[in-house]
Amino acid sequence: MMEPEQPRPFHSITELRGLGAEIWHGIDGQEYVNQLRDEWGRPVGMVDDISSSELENAHAASSHHRDVVMTSTMCGCFYCLRRFAPEEIPAAALVAIDTAPFIYYIERGSAFDALAVELFEDCLATERNHACTSVVTLAEVLVGAIRAARTDIASRYRALLTRGRGLTLLDLTDSTAERAADVRARYNLRLPDAFQVAAAIQAGASHFVTNDDRFRRVTEIAVVVLSDLV
Repeated sequence: MMEPEQPRPFHSITELRGLGAEIWHGIDGQEYVNQLRDEWGRPVGMVDDISSSELENAHAASSHHRDVVMTSTMCGCFYCLRRFAPEEIPAAALVAIDTAPFIYYIERGSAFDALAVELFEDCLATERNHACTSVVTLAEVLVGAIRAARTDIASRYRALLTRGRGLTLLDLTDSTAERAADVRARYNLRLPDAFQVAAAIQAGASHFVTNDDRFRRVTEIAVVVLSDLV
């Protein structure tokens, strides 16, 4: 009589910390992601109906202003024009995570390392929050390991992202593709960006953590850009 197959154990998300860090040495996580996603094709141009001076003035107040935001009673988003009260990610909220924060956490030592530790260890490892990310993240993280000829690290990344405790890896289905098409058309995001945020919205995530300003355009989910918090 055959023994029943034992379920594979779940892994702690903290096992990612420093795993294959040498692969990412000297690589900016967000620039790496941008390079991969730009290979899918660039977004079509958007109509520019404001002057260059207006755009420059708006950008001057669009980032690195956490102190002002946290003391304000009403804030606004430069990209989507929404107004909202400043709030932190609440406990028990489902948090979607883009690829770059994973790389920052793995790499150690980047300008965003402290924020990555806070996200993965204080929020996720403690089970204060549950997280999700799409298979786009899995593919992008694996590319780095495979390019470095580190199939052993690639295997570990695969195990941790598919069986990470408190982390759900989201498949891209036909309904995800339809939502991504809508996101791509309305917000002019790159298609892989649209898949990332579409999967997050479809999963019911309340927040999307990234380091890419372009996601600010999306109105269906609260976007947290790490560079705003440094």
